[in-house]
Amino acid sequence: MMPEGNVPEAPVVQVARRSAAWHAGAFIIALLGLLLIAVPYVLSILTIPLQLEAAATGLAPEALPDGELMVEALLTAVVTLVMPGLGLLLISGYSAVPAPPGLALRVQAMVRSWHRIPVGEGVLSGLSITPALFLVVMMVGILVYGFTAAAGGTLPDETQNRFQNATLPTVIAIAIVAGLGEEFLYRGILQGSLSRVVGLPVAIVAQAVLFGVLHAGYGNWISPIVAGTFGLMWGVLAGRLGLVPLIVGHAVYDVVAISISGNGTQPFAWSLLGMLTVFSIAHTVVTRGALWKRILRGDEAPSQEPPAAVATPYPAVASYAASPASRAEALRVAGYGLCKQCSTYPVQPGSFSERTGYCQVCAYRWLAGPEAESNPRYAERIARAREECERILAEVEARAGGRYPPPPF
Repeated sequence: MMPEGNVPEAPVVQVARRSAAWHAGAFIIALLGLLLIAVPYVLSILTIPLQLEAAATGLAPEALPDGELMVEALLTAVVTLVMPGLGLLLISGYSAVPAPPGLALRVQAMVRSWHRIPVGEGVLSGLSITPALFLVVMMVGILVYGFTAAAGGTLPDETQNRFQNATLPTVIAIAIVAGLGEEFLYRGILQGSLSRVVGLPVAIVAQAVLFGVLHAGYGNWISPIVAGTFGLMWGVLAGRLGLVPLIVGHAVYDVVAISISGNGTQPFAWSLLGMLTVFSIAHTVVTRGALWKRILRGDEAPSQEPPAAVATPYPAVASYAASPASRAEALRVAGYGLCKQCSTYPVQPGSFSERTGYCQVCAYRWLAGPEAESNPRYAERIARAREECERILAEVEARAGGRYPPPPF
């Protein structure tokens, strides 16, 4: 046994207890954040009957003046970017307002999953994959067009396009808003949230189906099928490249696609597509196909180094420090798991960190990164989590009694 004099003293942890008013405020703010995030999805779902009716009846939208298209792009930016972005900030606790720690950490983990490669590399990758995306979408469109024509279905009305009056600045504004907003909503929040509940494959298909249905308002069934194919490919790439390449690729694709259907912007569209094709070939040669290897094999760069191991200063668990197996068995019998990172603290059932196999202390340290000890917000949460873990370990050791004696040192 370890001599009594060598057992470290327990640290005194001063933790500020939250009042009932704080918890009520956190609940209200989190609810407000969820409502802000839900607004674009609710508005989109409400338009589904109109979208499907337009596709079934062949009623194509009327061409809009250039000014109305620009105003529409600005309003879309507010609904798809500003409102859900503010909602995420409120829930994640990045602003100076209270936020429920469990929900905040889940949102922060989801946001971290969007960033898989450096921003600069992501921009170049987005430009490089656009020609291939355009080729695949065009081939799908041609196949669907052929089947639709053979079946006597409604074909797109080439003489009536809602973007045909758009000037080049308006086309670019629409493309940027669509690239940012739609990737943020569908491949970011929707797919990221659903993947934690139903798994990634189901989440990819679900967001692609919704994305396709919401593009059915162009008076034919070709548009939703093409858009659904687009969403399916982009959903797969989101888990391998993150959101930055998808935002860039989506925006550039929309610039080309909208310009082709506009009055006087077709030469620019084909010139841009030609330059992107040359760039894609050059980028592939210079990087030796690294981007396509990542896409095909699913290679992912680690988003962050694993957290540092956590020390165990508590005297009640010092006797277990040399025997993780004995400690793991004691925790298992008590209904807990053993943290796979520090091999010291318990993984609490139902906690936000349970799926990762980390205790809450290691989970907070991983989310905080290098600023774990210097950031007051995280330092306080780590201190509270450490106190709770040590309390659980003390209870487990007391319960174990002589059943799980520590091995002789």
